[in-house]
Amino acid sequence: MNCGTKCVQYLFFAFNFLFFALGIAVLGVGIYSRIETDTWKELINEDTYMQAANLLIAAGVIVAILGFFGCCGACKRWNWMLVLYAIMVIVIFILEIAGGIYAYTKRDTIQKSLETQLKEGINQNYGQAGTAAEGMTKAIDAFQKQAKCCGSTGPGNWKTSKWYTKNSRSGDWVPDSCCKTITKDCGKNQAANSDKIHNLGCVVQGKQYAKDNLWLIGGVGVGIAVVQLLGIIFSLLLCKAYRADEKPSSA
Repeated sequence: MNCGTKCVQYLFFAFNFLFFALGIAVLGVGIYSRIETDTWKELINEDTYMQAANLLIAAGVIVAILGFFGCCGACKRWNWMLVLYAIMVIVIFILEIAGGIYAYTKRDTIQKSLETQLKEGINQNYGQAGTAAEGMTKAIDAFQKQAKCCGSTGPGNWKTSKWYTKNSRSGDWVPDSCCKTITKDCGKNQAANSDKIHNLGCVVQGKQYAKDNLWLIGGVGVGIAVVQLLGIIFSLLLCKAYRADEKPSSA
C-alpha cells in the first residue's frame, strides 16, 4: 500500500471516528428535543416537532453505526463495505434533507396550532377536572416554565379564565408556573407588571421558542449533512485507491 493510499486510509478512519462521535451528538440533541417537547405536546396538534425529533434520533443512531462501519471498512480494506457505506450515506442524506424541508414548511402551522391551543387551554381547560384537562394543565405549566411566559398574551389573561373564577379568587393571581422563582402560592397577589413573574405572553414567547427549537434541529441537520457529503467523497476515493493497489504493477 503506497503512501498516498495510507494517508487517505488514515484520514478516512479519523473522519469516521468523528462521524461516529457526531452521530452520538445528533442522537443526544434528538432525545433532548423529544423530552423537551413531550412535556407540552398537548399544546400542539401537529406531530411535526415529534417527527423531526424522532427523525433526528434515528439519524443519530444510523450515522453512529455507519461511522463504525466506515472505520472497519478502512481497516479491513473491504471495497464492498466502502461502496455500501457510500450508498447508505447518500440515502440518509436525502432523507434528512426531506425531513428538514418538511419541518420548515410546517413552521407556520405549528405556531398557529400553539397559539390556538394556548388560548383555549388557559381560558377553558387549566385547573379543571378530567384527564384531558389535567394533561393540558401540566402542559401549560411546563410551557410557561420553559418559555418563561405567563398567559396567552400576558398575565392579565388569567383573570378571565375558568381557573380564576372556579375558586372565587380575587385580586391579582396567576399560576405559580408564571413565577420566575417558583414556590407554593408565589403567584398570589402578583400584578401583571410585577418583577417576580414573567410578563410576556406565551403566544409571543411560544413562537420564538418554537423557532429556536426548529433552528436547533435544522442547524444540526445541516451540519451533519455537510459531514456526510465529505464521508461519501472519502469513501469513494479510498475505494479507488484500494483497487489501484490491487492491480499488478507493470514490469
